Amino acid sequence: MLTPGAARPVPRVLVELPVSQVALLLVGVAALPLLISAATAVRRADPAVALRHQGDS
Repeated sequence: MLTPGAARPVPRVLVELPVSQVALLLVGVAALPLLISAATAVRRADPAVALRHQGDS
């Protein structure tokens, strides 16, 4: 909550992030869902075969 006496910080706040570390983090975050999706697609059997044999049990 801001008070009536609130002012901008002095000196101004400056956030500098190393580009290489941010890029590595983004690649890591994006790779995990892609790997999970790929693993699921590889493990999944042919859907047409599964549907054909669905009522055989």
